[in-house]
Amino acid sequence: MLKTALLLAGSSGVVSAMRFGRNVLLARLIGVEDYGIASTFALIMALVEMLSDLGLGRFVVHDREGDNPGFVAAIQALEILRGAVLATLVFAFADPVAAFFGHPGLGWAYRIVAVMPLLIAMVHLDIMRQQRAMRFGLMVKADFAGQAASLAALWPLGLWLGDFRVMIGVMIVESLARIGTTHFLAERPYRISWDGAVVIRALRFGWPLLAGGMLTFAVMQGERLIVANQFTAIDLGLFSAALTLAMSPTLVAQRVINSMFLPLLARERDNELGFLRKAELSLETLLAGGLGLMLLYVLAGPGALRLAYGAEFAAGGQLAAILGITFSLRMVRSAPTNISIAKGRTINLLIANTVRLVSFPVGYMIALRGGSVEAIALTGLAGEAASLLIAYLLVALREGLGPVLARRAPTYGIALVLALLLVAMAAGLTAGPLPAIAAVLLFLVVLALSARLRGYLATELRRRRKGLP
Repeated sequence: MLKTALLLAGSSGVVSAMRFGRNVLLARLIGVEDYGIASTFALIMALVEMLSDLGLGRFVVHDREGDNPGFVAAIQALEILRGAVLATLVFAFADPVAAFFGHPGLGWAYRIVAVMPLLIAMVHLDIMRQQRAMRFGLMVKADFAGQAASLAALWPLGLWLGDFRVMIGVMIVESLARIGTTHFLAERPYRISWDGAVVIRALRFGWPLLAGGMLTFAVMQGERLIVANQFTAIDLGLFSAALTLAMSPTLVAQRVINSMFLPLLARERDNELGFLRKAELSLETLLAGGLGLMLLYVLAGPGALRLAYGAEFAAGGQLAAILGITFSLRMVRSAPTNISIAKGRTINLLIANTVRLVSFPVGYMIALRGGSVEAIALTGLAGEAASLLIAYLLVALREGLGPVLARRAPTYGIALVLALLLVAMAAGLTAGPLPAIAAVLLFLVVLALSARLRGYLATELRRRRKGLP
């Protein structure tokens, strides 16, 4: 498993670096204000995807019939239907959306964006079926092709269009390249068919994820939506740059770990002892990884933002630290989320995201009262922390992990102290070398207490030295 994780981490890191580099180049190419407008197109796509997320790809990985060609064909038909409905809705509401973002004359641009949901729906789901056997090659190649094509198209599009329209072209090019790769390299032909029984099972699996997706938009993009509606395009450009910096590494790590742990947990769902061992490893891995990223964002986030985007974006440095902690907490939450999904209890995700939603109206009230963008970002951080706590409580009470978590009470206590210290540093409440040194030492203590993770890594390294698979 370690070899697979390293391969996934490396390939996903390259893809993420390409995506991040593309966004940085785009921001430098069109400037803060146009970058703020361009970010609303990505915001719309995040909205339509998250408000309609049935988890169909994850259902292919989870379900016992996920290898059945007829099953996959039915899921692909459901994906096409979903994409067509979303495309129609985006097209129909383009003008009101443009007005909401303060750009009433750009309805035409959002109508072009309406093609994106249908393109996304045409990806070949063999990319998910192969993950059932821990084979991630097609996923990596599709992601790489999409980013490489969009990166290559950026400069010509910039010369031709020179403003926010470049973002639309880049999004379309990326989707077309990804679709082509999944179809060309798939092991099975692309088929669609309608199977009512499969559709009903998929909807039963996905409705909590769908309901959760209506909340997940607030989780992932709610604060940016507030900034887009209540602040200037320049403020939105700064927030979007900091958000991209915060999301890129955390989403890569989260995707790698989800791809690795969800199939393993699902495979052991009927084996109580094996499931608990994998769950423990997942919890420790995500906790250590999340804390490490928080530390990195607080210490290096502001400088990294200025270095990547230029002096024009340096005012978003504090946002980079705050949003980095927020998305790192979300990555930690992937552990209890995957445990719940592997057991088929997707309602847990809905509950946790409902708690996270509380921060959205609070942030909006702060904006209406003239609060700063940084204050809005801090409300999102607080909401993510509350959601993480609920997710842990749910797996403790509903999935039988209470004793597992109780044995790790000292580790979680130290992790809490570290997280609070990092939040204080990000918010500017404390500064200097001493808090930074204390944070590093606390992180090392957490690593030392993560016995399951250390044992697993030691075992895998011994196997590598002996040349074992």
